[in-house]
Amino acid sequence: MIVLGSFISSERGKADFSFVQSATLEAIAPLAKGFDSATSFLMSIWESYVDLVHTKHQSEILRKQLEELRWDLNQYQEERLENQRLRRLLEFKTGVATPMIPAQVVARDPSEWFETVIIDKGSYAGVRKDMAVVASVGLVGRITGVSAHYSRVLLILDRNSAVNAILQTSRARGILSGRGEELCSLRYVSPSIQTTEGEAVIASGLSGIFPKGLLLGTIESVEQRPGELFQSIMVKPAVNFSTIEEVMVILERNQPLVPEEPEEAQDAHG
Repeated sequence: MIVLGSFISSERGKADFSFVQSATLEAIAPLAKGFDSATSFLMSIWESYVDLVHTKHQSEILRKQLEELRWDLNQYQEERLENQRLRRLLEFKTGVATPMIPAQVVARDPSEWFETVIIDKGSYAGVRKDMAVVASVGLVGRITGVSAHYSRVLLILDRNSAVNAILQTSRARGILSGRGEELCSLRYVSPSIQTTEGEAVIASGLSGIFPKGLLLGTIESVEQRPGELFQSIMVKPAVNFSTIEEVMVILERNQPLVPEEPEEAQDAHG
């Protein structure tokens, strides 16, 4: 194209081309035409590449924005569900005269020997050994170990747990113990007592640890074996322990409230 343009410019003003000029023009023109086509083709490829890079860049921006929106939506959903759980705990606390403090479940015993969880309230918050731990739907367990800022809770699912219980309808008494696998057993109920599936099991209050009337669970199955002194009763706990995140610790009545921890102490433990 450049060569052909130069040729035409040099011959501008002449009426005709000479034989050599004509032959030269005939030879150069197809090459120039091919060069123009190749240039146009390369330019279209380049423009397509630039468009592709731009589109890819825009797609990456949109992808990141979508991820951010998904993250925000998930956070909003999580906060909404947490607010619902905390609202139920607050309503439960409001309906009970006994003083309580809220706590978060921060860890769970990974072993198969004990059913325990760790909560983020300890002695500085007024938590003491053998205090009852509850959720909005029922009993969780009791405190078995306390440090300054954390406590261990023995769940009613644990085989070492024992809660004095009453069948809400028949008023029969027994001991609720853990069996693992999200189930408990109610022991020492006489075969003469009429029990039915679905009947509520509540705390008797005899131990002084668990408030009377606190829901423990409902009877899932009843079996009366010939020759046995007691019925075999399986109880499904009221609390779903596989999803529990927030709890309330029942403090001692007339227990002085513990002041908020000084900022220096908070900084010291993280």
